Amino acid sequence: MTRIMFWDPGHGGAAHLAVGCAVTLALHHTERMLLFNVGRASYGVEEGLRTEMRDTDGLGQALHFSEHGLDALLRVSESGRLTKANFSDYTLPLVGGRLDLACGCRSESLDATGTTIRDTKINDLLMVADQSYDLLMLHIHDKRPIVDTFAAQNCDVTLVVLEQKRVQLDAFFSELSQMPEPERRKLNIAIYPYDPQSSWSLANIKRRYSVSLSLFSIPYNTEFADAWNSREALSFFRKYKLVLSKGGAREALLGSYRKLSQCLLDRASNISIHSTSGKGA
Repeated sequence: MTRIMFWDPGHGGAAHLAVGCAVTLALHHTERMLLFNVGRASYGVEEGLRTEMRDTDGLGQALHFSEHGLDALLRVSESGRLTKANFSDYTLPLVGGRLDLACGCRSESLDATGTTIRDTKINDLLMVADQSYDLLMLHIHDKRPIVDTFAAQNCDVTLVVLEQKRVQLDAFFSELSQMPEPERRKLNIAIYPYDPQSSWSLANIKRRYSVSLSLFSIPYNTEFADAWNSREALSFFRKYKLVLSKGGAREALLGSYRKLSQCLLDRASNISIHSTSGKGA
């Protein structure tokens, strides 16, 4: 199975794109996917989604259970009871049968273990998730240098989310030059939020930094920003799944997500095919 990582240098844009791409793929494809918040609960991708679980007594009260998310997965994994058959029992369904969410860690115990042990524990979970899902999408909140972050997560495809800011772009492309070529080939870059009127256009960014990687743009959209702040990002994409209008700001956003998510899926599928072929050789 294949892993896609969403990462940004700290401005939070990767969370928006992880949710947007995951939901877009789930609404238009049949693959079974997992969106994994590798960070603190209620932050990152969870900022834009409703993550309450409902009780079963018919009252419809919103409850926060400790029996799902990263804490529960780690607990069950360490007991030796986590399997591909029960992994989804500790996740929340976003799009039935297609997209689940593994919420982040509520306790501080994982952070207290140190980055090496933390990375090992999370990778143990991902190895089981690989057997349960066709595609894993990880949102990473990691303040380590990008070279260390990418190496620790061992993903097949990475989407780096950057802003149209010279200082941020300078810093990223400087670090990129230190990355081994095999790791660089896994990268895709998305500029978000993108202003098409800025002199820092995609074409100018490519020219300034001699970018040979795939470069995408996702425009800012007020309606989506409001939906995110209301934790209604999933409803936003569901509502406009079949919108065919042309030329509007909303369609520009949805079209950008469809293009980006399809590209990531194609790259992930190609890697999966090559990996399977290699194992059968």
